[in-house]
Amino acid sequence: MAKRLATNGDGDHCSKRQKVDHNRPPKVTIGEISSAEQLQDVLAFRQDAGADTRRNIQAFKAFLDSIVYGEDAALQSSRRGILHEYLIHQPIGNDDGRPRGSFDLVQVWSFAAQSSTEHLFSAVTAVLALLLKAISHHVEFRDVGKAICLLLLQREQLNVLEKGLSAQKDKAHLISPSLRLLTEIVSFDGGFAAGRLYRSKDVTFKRLDTFLGLRKDSREGGSDSRRKTSIRDNALRYLFVNFRLQDHATKTEILSHGNLLRSMLQNIKEDSSWIIQELLKVLKEGILLDKSIPRRVKGRVFTDNVLASIATLYYYSSDDDMAQSDQKKQEQLSIPELAHTPRERKPNPSMSQPLTIPNLLCYPRVPKDASLSGTIPSHHSSSHFDLMPASDSEISSWQLSKLHQN
Repeated sequence: MAKRLATNGDGDHCSKRQKVDHNRPPKVTIGEISSAEQLQDVLAFRQDAGADTRRNIQAFKAFLDSIVYGEDAALQSSRRGILHEYLIHQPIGNDDGRPRGSFDLVQVWSFAAQSSTEHLFSAVTAVLALLLKAISHHVEFRDVGKAICLLLLQREQLNVLEKGLSAQKDKAHLISPSLRLLTEIVSFDGGFAAGRLYRSKDVTFKRLDTFLGLRKDSREGGSDSRRKTSIRDNALRYLFVNFRLQDHATKTEILSHGNLLRSMLQNIKEDSSWIIQELLKVLKEGILLDKSIPRRVKGRVFTDNVLASIATLYYYSSDDDMAQSDQKKQEQLSIPELAHTPRERKPNPSMSQPLTIPNLLCYPRVPKDASLSGTIPSHHSSSHFDLMPASDSEISSWQLSKLHQN
């Protein structure tokens, strides 16, 4: 005898009643997150939540984006309040700052790593980095932010992070968020955790020289791909912030790894203009003018190959420069001008001090018909080559040669 179909209240046949899963997370959008309690419910760890967890992580990312990049000050302030109330009730750290437990995002992150759920792992890693970025400049988040950094630097969490840093070279969606997270940890609160991070360099500096060589795939093409940051871009940002915030002993140790500096400067003229400007600034302010770094170390850093790599910037051109408005071009120096500004050029009053190679290394400008061997064509007068420093605070090529001798 056939089974009778169930009927609803109107007498119509209905399909078999579906099982209600009270453990499933609620489906939300960014506009629906209006309280700390709701945020707690959205981010609570549920092992069998599946795709709903990913959707809620993306909603939380949009929530953080509105705090970091939003233009509505009132909405930013309101959502920072929600975020602060949520975080202070998470079991992240003790009153003395030592990590004492975990919290929702870290539990989801660990689960994604253990289950090899790559897209979820990538999304949570990116959200952790964005979370630190969102709270890094607000004093009310200082204690909870430091506790999050200490928690992420525990060995258990470092093992999770290593999953991203050990990924194959073509898996930028795993590597880049991991590098961004490290960058936010080392830069939080002026680098309070920078030393602790470097002490775990077996993980935190793992394969960094390899990452510095992973530019965008030339087959990608198009303006959209140019706007996306590559693994190299993220690795450089991470290295730059270490040169700014680590103590002199750590910076000296980092500089002793020749592969890092060589990979950092290799084919530099293929990089985007903002990367080159940052790199020149770091070389000058983070290394050359840092009196705590011994002269012998600087001499090993600024080798002939390094200077030759920098000299290639004299003929740098990129679509970034082409796309600038005429007004912007007047306000900013181009990369070749940053690489070398003639002595007679009047400084731009809007700039405190142009970052030029003469100011950086006092390296001579090579005419286009000169070979890289350094031979000066006979038809060029010595006035084309300004080898002397413009002020006593600058270091000349001659002084650099003395560094090598020491």
